[in-house]
Amino acid sequence: MECSSPLCGDVGAAHEVFTEGYHQLWFEDADVETIEEIASAFFKHLVSAREAFSMERMGLCIRRHRRTHLSSLEKNPTDTLTDSLMRHFLYYPTEAEKASAGLAECCDPLAQLPALEAMGREDWQAFLSHWFLDRPCAVVVGRPSAKLVQQNADNEAARAEEQKEALGATKLAALGAALDAAVAANGKPIPEDFLTRVPIPSKGEVRVASVMHALGDACPIAALASPRQAVSLSPRRLECSYAPPPCLSLRQVRAIPLVSVRGGGETPFTVVAGSGAGIDASLTSKLVGLLPRPGDSSPLPFWLHASQVESAFLTIGVALDTSNVPELLRPYLPMLLELWWKASATLEDGTRLSKDAFVAALEDDTVSYSASLGIRGSVSQLISATVKLELEPSAPDATLAKGLDWIRRALHLTRYSAANVKMTAKKLLSALPGTLRDGNAMKSHVHASLTLDGARANAVADSPMVQQPFLQTLLARLETPDGASHVLHMLHSLRKHLVAPQRMQFLLAGRLTSLSQPYEALVAAVTPPATLPVHASEETAGE
Repeated sequence: MECSSPLCGDVGAAHEVFTEGYHQLWFEDADVETIEEIASAFFKHLVSAREAFSMERMGLCIRRHRRTHLSSLEKNPTDTLTDSLMRHFLYYPTEAEKASAGLAECCDPLAQLPALEAMGREDWQAFLSHWFLDRPCAVVVGRPSAKLVQQNADNEAARAEEQKEALGATKLAALGAALDAAVAANGKPIPEDFLTRVPIPSKGEVRVASVMHALGDACPIAALASPRQAVSLSPRRLECSYAPPPCLSLRQVRAIPLVSVRGGGETPFTVVAGSGAGIDASLTSKLVGLLPRPGDSSPLPFWLHASQVESAFLTIGVALDTSNVPELLRPYLPMLLELWWKASATLEDGTRLSKDAFVAALEDDTVSYSASLGIRGSVSQLISATVKLELEPSAPDATLAKGLDWIRRALHLTRYSAANVKMTAKKLLSALPGTLRDGNAMKSHVHASLTLDGARANAVADSPMVQQPFLQTLLARLETPDGASHVLHMLHSLRKHLVAPQRMQFLLAGRLTSLSQPYEALVAAVTPPATLPVHASEETAGE
């Protein structure tokens, strides 16, 4: 949730369970001038939220929690389960607690959802009062102190002077000579035999770690096992048994069966080299058969990378080439990506979605969504946007259509308002001090600025050295009607430049063979409408 006068740049929730459990809220990138207002403002809004508690919003949160947890179990099962296993092993010491919160309950939070769904509005209001408003609370405020910085510097200078006097001139000279000698010795070239004396084995001599999985065929909880022994779990200890329990079978760990095909333009869809291991050949043929072939005079309008993988989810993505973005528009890329899924929209049937309604509907339909420079941190000259949805087994085409609707809205139907851009600029600006304090991040930004073409490189345009003055100038422009029109024109021009067919490539991943005409559905969804919907000229700050 964003507002026009934020007290901080980001809010994060966390919790810990030791001998006692406690909740935490972290308010980051706050202005020193208003930092003391945060705690009182939080509790004021929490009381208001309790009084106006939204069951619709809570239903959305519960549904989304279920989808995201199932996605985590599929994508990162070990990471998802390890914390729960360790928490139960370490922090549930009594028999009563184990009876009320057994290992299965700790590892399966979805079992709690029916009880949450059965709670009414008054139950939730009482819950908020009992666990948050009526509990002891500690507020820790951390603020930078110029006085303390100077004091630390003065203390260090005094310490050095005191040590200098204690050592005396003779001892200092001896220590200086020893240091100079050590530096000289350290600077000698490394003897070549140090680099060559260790033999490098051939690839065939490198041993592969022998790993086995114990997979539960009848037990609710599976264990991990080495080739020679299985591990059984108990609430109090880990025990090794010499043979796996009857309900476990040992199987060699395999790569995830996946086959990818790629094509577009005048290039027919073909299987990507190196993919297809573990996939039935008939599935590969079916996937290729679902996708059209380019005609002699009618190339395919969009490039598509399609991956068939056995998954309960469907991922749809688009990558956009920024190589030819004009220099004046490139600094707007981080702003555009921040607004990508946070803008009002007027749909083609005339339905108007405010920014908050847009985000709420998006969260209710998806498992996750993203917009970022690069693809998973690489190839920063591309920008990418993805949505991930739970695949409805009885209606896979409807799931695809729902996901493509969101891609279409972000590509063509959202519009940016001065109020929304102003909030976003303030948020981006408030996050920059943290980046400037991050040594590793700044090292990368400075390296990019020194080695890349600043007019063409996204890594340079995204650096705090560029973004800080750019965002400050942008906020000043937004204070006048002409300036605000200029900023909005630049953002919409940038998006229009990017969504040209020759600059877009698409991704589909999931059980694609359950779809009927995925490529045709994609083309219909991402082709620009003949006439764009008319948007309201004025939007409130809440939108």
